[in-house]
Amino acid sequence: MGICMSFISGSFAIITYCGLKIWSTLKAAPMSKKTRKLQLSLFKALLVQTLIPTIFEYAPSGVVLLCPIAALPIDTTFVTVSFGIYSFVEPIAMIYFVRDYRNAILRYVPHWVQMQVTPATIYESTSAHRTDSMSGAKTLAKVDPNEASKY
Repeated sequence: MGICMSFISGSFAIITYCGLKIWSTLKAAPMSKKTRKLQLSLFKALLVQTLIPTIFEYAPSGVVLLCPIAALPIDTTFVTVSFGIYSFVEPIAMIYFVRDYRNAILRYVPHWVQMQVTPATIYESTSAHRTDSMSGAKTLAKVDPNEASKY
């Protein structure tokens, strides 16, 4: 058990040391404001990518491994739920912290949220191609917006 704890402690010590070195290098390095902003957002994303597995995978697993040593009863269902939450939270965190990812997603979200079927949108979607119901052939036909409400 002591060997496992020393490996875990050593890993976190190395992560902390490297994180502090990256932070100090980012602060001191000469770069444009845009590049610095991008690098800091990637660094924040890296920190979150380190913390999320710690919270949702390592901590619950550690509790499950340590409870039998302390002779404490434990229900392990929360570990399964925690692992499931981890796989959902990890990509959401990346999308939140990296502006380019967030903007790419947000370009499509308004279309899903604000899409409403109105005669004008039916007119726009059917004005280029219209399928003849009898033959199944596509014809180029304009649909009058007043008639679009019939569809």
